[in-house]
Amino acid sequence: MHRPPPLALRGRPAPAPGRQPRRAFAAPDPQSPSPHPSTIVTPDTVVVAGGGIAGAAAALALHRTGVSVALLERTGGLRAEGSAIGTWTNAWRALDALGVGDGLREKWPALEKIKITKGDGSLIRQWAIADCGDGRHESRLVMRADLVDALAAPLPRECICFDSRVVAAATTPGLGATVTLADGTTLPCRAVVGADGVGSAVAAGLGKGRASLRYAGYAAVRGVADFGSPAAVPPTIPRSTISFIYGAGARAGAIPLGDGRVYWFTVANSAEPAPGRAPPDECRATALAHVAQFGGGVPVADLARASPDATLSRAAVSDAWPAAATRWGAGAVTLAGDAAHPMTPNLGQGGCVALEDAVVLGRCLSRAAPGDFEATVAALAAYERAQSTRARAVAIKSAVIGAAAQIGGPVVPRLRDAVLATLYPVSHFLDHADYDCGTLTAEATP
Repeated sequence: MHRPPPLALRGRPAPAPGRQPRRAFAAPDPQSPSPHPSTIVTPDTVVVAGGGIAGAAAALALHRTGVSVALLERTGGLRAEGSAIGTWTNAWRALDALGVGDGLREKWPALEKIKITKGDGSLIRQWAIADCGDGRHESRLVMRADLVDALAAPLPRECICFDSRVVAAATTPGLGATVTLADGTTLPCRAVVGADGVGSAVAAGLGKGRASLRYAGYAAVRGVADFGSPAAVPPTIPRSTISFIYGAGARAGAIPLGDGRVYWFTVANSAEPAPGRAPPDECRATALAHVAQFGGGVPVADLARASPDATLSRAAVSDAWPAAATRWGAGAVTLAGDAAHPMTPNLGQGGCVALEDAVVLGRCLSRAAPGDFEATVAALAAYERAQSTRARAVAIKSAVIGAAAQIGGPVVPRLRDAVLATLYPVSHFLDHADYDCGTLTAEATP
């Protein structure tokens, strides 16, 4: 089984408060305009719709295996919503397979501990990540923009098309697929990968493959506080530690990025919030309301005040479990990432499984000749069989963990905390992340 080599980690300079590092692919270069898909998509091209983590990873996997690929993003730059993402062992194995793991390790320090407290700051339990799975786990917090850029950087610039919204995709029996753009252009291609998120136009056109989104009963507020330097981070947020705070029907968390910034979240049982982006001040107020029952153990007010407006978001927590061992696509059209298997964030696995998708997809498609329609369809079906079963298991576990964490009332949360403190086997805490999707050329071995 592949294991990442140990590295000497180097820190990176802290950005100025409220400012984000320069994006490599934030927008097309005015001197080198983004090509129109009609100039690069051929009948042998696999079209990937969506320039987020799933789409950039899928495009890179296909490029690395010699498959002709075009990455189409509906906006003027690659997507990086969500500010930060937890990356666990399975994600790092996939990133290594894609050839970008070491570069990201150099920028983002490893997390070492997990700490769970009550709202008043009293400890429930704390353990080292090295205590999980015989010490073979790896966890880091990475800014989404940095992750997407790392995945896109190795791609030829001419295969990335911005302002190219995919509105439909369909199989052309015996030939391949067609992709339709918002400007009315219809292009024949080899296959289409819908990596266009929860509201996927590609998935909607399939009309099957996964259930409708299910609201989990709780909503989350997220942000990234910028304190300017590691020394200025509140002492209640220990370095290299994933801190969770549990209450009755509410919880919070804080994870330092190692450069003076802290990713944080609050979650509380509530009616489903209205869709759309909430104003920053509303996000801050909602976060404080979520933790109103807590005492002084959570500096949410400090975190919210130190978070630039652009990093704040509020969202309903939802999921949809893919069917096990069945296709979620059809013919020469498939899905990846949230378009295929949206899951709750309780295990931090949505992006991690999307990276697995990319490696498995690239490996399967590379074994089919471009002009062989039946082989291409069979390759996509093999990819889906492997990843639908895997994604379903993770999505179900994430939903169960979330339900336990969100238990309300005066009695059951105390029982939950007692089980966590004394009975829960921490050695199995990361079993779901101890997964190897293999390399781009070979499947993982036990």
